[in-house]
Amino acid sequence: MGKLKNHLIGLEDDFWAEANNVIGCCETLPEFCNTMWEYRDNLPMDTDAEVMEALKDAWQEKWSNYQ
Repeated sequence: MGKLKNHLIGLEDDFWAEANNVIGCCETLPEFCNTMWEYRDNLPMDTDAEVMEALKDAWQEKWSNYQ
């Protein structure tokens, strides 16, 4: 793998590690999305809509276990 690809994978890993850290502290999906938006630059290859959809999916997956 090239250095750029490794760098992008590392950024994505950092983004989702942070998402896993904060998801339980957020009371609503908008709060979670707003909190994670400051890390948006860690997913430079994704569109804003893709990032929002991924965050929504992560939220639903996390909280579906508690319904």
